[in-house]
Amino acid sequence: IRREIGTQGPCHLAGHSLGGLVAFEAARQLEALGCQTAFLGVLDNAAPATAPVACDDWDNSRWLRHVAIRLEKLYDVVLGVSNELTVDDLLARMLSAGLLPPGTSNSYLRSFIDVYCANAIAAARYRPECRPLPGKITLFKASEEDAEVGVQAAQSEEDSLGWWRYADVGVEVISVSGTHITMLA
Repeated sequence: IRREIGTQGPCHLAGHSLGGLVAFEAARQLEALGCQTAFLGVLDNAAPATAPVACDDWDNSRWLRHVAIRLEKLYDVVLGVSNELTVDDLLARMLSAGLLPPGTSNSYLRSFIDVYCANAIAAARYRPECRPLPGKITLFKASEEDAEVGVQAAQSEEDSLGWWRYADVGVEVISVSGTHITMLA
């Protein structure tokens, strides 16, 4: 982004979940280069936390259950999530439900899960300098909480999910029907 845009602007940035943090960091870096961000939209992601990272000590089994629950919610299917769930089990159930094309390998699904976990941990560990951006942040907040899935829901109960610390002009909160996962449907 920095090479393509440089100091030209203003920029309009938005992102959902981890993408919200990426958009925020892009706005910070562009601002440091002198490029104004005219719009920063965050779709249902809490501001960077100050609390310890909740998912740092999760084992593979816990991550697999977490991913499977998200897939169940996203695709409205039952994948039979249990403590004994394995990647082979999840693959077979996703194939049976038509969520993956025939012939999808265990290593493909394992790679997807590894990338998902790395992204979730990176998002949870992200701790930018608490320097407010000029302008406001627009937070599109899911109207329904999904405690079964959410790691972030517990971070903040106030309306702006902590983004007030990062916006000079404040945060506009817009409620969007659905949960973190279904709000994009």
